[in-house]
Amino acid sequence: MTPLTAATVLPRVRRMLPIWCGVLAGVLIAASGCTVDSSAHGARNTDGVGLYVVPASQRQAAPNLSGTTLSGARFDLADHLGRQVILVNVWASWCAPCRQEMPTLAKAADAGGGSGLLVVGVDEKDSPSSARAFSSSLGATYSSLVDTHSQLLAQLPMLPHDAVPSSLFIDAEGKVAAVAIGPITSVQLTSVLSRLGVAS
Repeated sequence: MTPLTAATVLPRVRRMLPIWCGVLAGVLIAASGCTVDSSAHGARNTDGVGLYVVPASQRQAAPNLSGTTLSGARFDLADHLGRQVILVNVWASWCAPCRQEMPTLAKAADAGGGSGLLVVGVDEKDSPSSARAFSSSLGATYSSLVDTHSQLLAQLPMLPHDAVPSSLFIDAEGKVAAVAIGPITSVQLTSVLSRLGVAS
């Protein structure tokens, strides 16, 4: 079985949904699609959206993530794998598309407790104070792991390591079920969660 990596997922993302690009200053055409430079942080914001749902027969075990959350608590993804559907979202307070996406994720997280969904964030190259203020202002109460130096993102080979936001959907068996590059919409979120048996 071909491993799920950014190199194998991105071509599939492009085939599944077109990447749309705005003619904006700072827009770069890169291997991962349409991106907006965020030079102050050495990363890029995706300006387009791609979603790839992995066929059930091709799903692979999700990698474990562990670390400290923005609230200072310890979090281990392994404690939740195989028990419920999990959405891992990579974000940052300096990411403009994240401001668009986070309220949708916050709403899903709030509703997910009774429907088998856990949302967890991975806060990239950010200051904890900025990240806490950002997520609080958008109503996000779910846990987010601090990833100041992208060490956690490096453990997710199926995501581009320069794309913020991006997301992984992990099914109830602990396998990667879908990959989203760019800010996911409420329609896309509902569609994927429905496929995974989570009512929105």
